[in-house]
Amino acid sequence: MKRWNKVGILLAAGQSRRMGENKLALPFEGSTIGSRALSRALDSALDHVFVVVRKGDTLHWIDPLLKDPSFSEKWSAVRCTEPADGQSKSLAQGVRAAQAYGASFVITLLADQPFLSASIINKLITCYSAEKEHGIYYVASVHEGIVQPPVLMGAPIFEHLLSLEGDAGAGRLLKQFAERGRRVPFRNGWSFFDVDTRADYAWVRSMEVEAK
Repeated sequence: MKRWNKVGILLAAGQSRRMGENKLALPFEGSTIGSRALSRALDSALDHVFVVVRKGDTLHWIDPLLKDPSFSEKWSAVRCTEPADGQSKSLAQGVRAAQAYGASFVITLLADQPFLSASIINKLITCYSAEKEHGIYYVASVHEGIVQPPVLMGAPIFEHLLSLEGDAGAGRLLKQFAERGRRVPFRNGWSFFDVDTRADYAWVRSMEVEAK
């Protein structure tokens, strides 16, 4: 079996209730919101990305280009059977998949963050590589003092991640093990912007137009 040391978990099993339709399939920069997030993860130093989706997801929101062998070997779909039970279930599915391939750490990513860059992911990896000998459990992205996804979590904290329930996410664990964590500050808050509502999407599209 292959061993993937550096693993990303792209959380894509949400129900998009506030949007009213699958937000990951919404057009953005010639592709889709979800594909943009996945492509940035694939551009990073991660060995593999597990895309956690709902059981019936056809993956139609993923750009055909990313299904080409040159990209598809770097990601796999993981089916979450209990997405309605909260984000913790999706995270647990991804962590189990990562454990099966001997991951040293996982980086949790949100599929609705279209502006996230590969460089942010790589900075978390660099920090962990430099600090892991000190027994740290995680490395968090921070903007204006607030932790934002993505967050890198080392193997020592995997079992704690599997015990989370509901939509708690990993926030409680970051507080519990604060002394075992590192924080990497970033200036650009828009890099962490996530698309939840129609207003959010309208803003994202306006930024797309301004960039042209």
